[in-house]
Amino acid sequence: MNLTISVGIPTYLRGDILCKTLENVLPRLGNCVIEVVVADQCPNYPAEIFARLNHLLEHPSIKYIMLNRTGLTIARNAILAAAQGDVVVFLDDDVLVPSNFFDTYAEAFEQTGADVVLGQVYQLPFSEVTSSIAEELCNKATARFLNESKWTEFPHGTGCNHAVRRTQALAQGGYDEQILGCAGAKNEEGDFLMRLKSSGGRMWYEANCWLIHYSAPGGGARTPLRPLRDEWKWSYNDLIWLIRHGKASRTFGWSLWRAIRRGPLHKRNIARFWRQPWAWGAFAYTFCRALRNSRFVAGIDHSGKPLRIKWNKK
Repeated sequence: MNLTISVGIPTYLRGDILCKTLENVLPRLGNCVIEVVVADQCPNYPAEIFARLNHLLEHPSIKYIMLNRTGLTIARNAILAAAQGDVVVFLDDDVLVPSNFFDTYAEAFEQTGADVVLGQVYQLPFSEVTSSIAEELCNKATARFLNESKWTEFPHGTGCNHAVRRTQALAQGGYDEQILGCAGAKNEEGDFLMRLKSSGGRMWYEANCWLIHYSAPGGGARTPLRPLRDEWKWSYNDLIWLIRHGKASRTFGWSLWRAIRRGPLHKRNIARFWRQPWAWGAFAYTFCRALRNSRFVAGIDHSGKPLRIKWNKK
């Protein structure tokens, strides 16, 4: 195989979890992986975690980036700018991969010619990370327990397990840094895929590129939220998606309802009914902000410099 792979791992306030993921990933890189790029957002770890992490960072394949801003799209763009591989495989910092994981990704790209390949995700409760089922799945290169169907048309991606051709991703400006990594409604992968698809990008779903995602609590892609001041953030990503892609993906009504349920009609605002005027006012502000920002993509260019480009639906 001539295709080269960079592994990208964004992380935020999960030092111990990050170490566990690196301990799983590093022995399984295979021949096609040339580097593992870790984008650490505002690292602040206890001394023992720093010592353990620094020991792992001595591995010759690791490239470590420290970011002073939080945001999943910001971290992913930093990885795209730093990576050298033909393909970047993005993983969350709380995953376990099987032994042939990266070779399977390389085969999928070479056989399909796709610009994006999505792998399958096996969701495992955090309490079962050390269980026999996790060990069996990782040590045996098998997709049993998993759906083996292949899809070529999809409006959404699974961020913890997807891969992109780096040049094609950068041609789109990368991931839109206006999309927030908070509030449980991210949509950053789906937005990227829809923008790529509208410009003729080719996508493929490969069930054999599977991993275990154990959804560790705290940190990850989440950023802190201030309950009242950041009320607008809860609905923002859904409204960006609705305005940009709601019609094309046939999810307009669903996205609007979800934005309302995450905002004014969320239980935190229903239980505290006196917050309703504030919540609906924040929702109106959010819609105006999403409408303005939906016309532009805030990403990076091929050199990694900030790039703001107008986005036109095709």
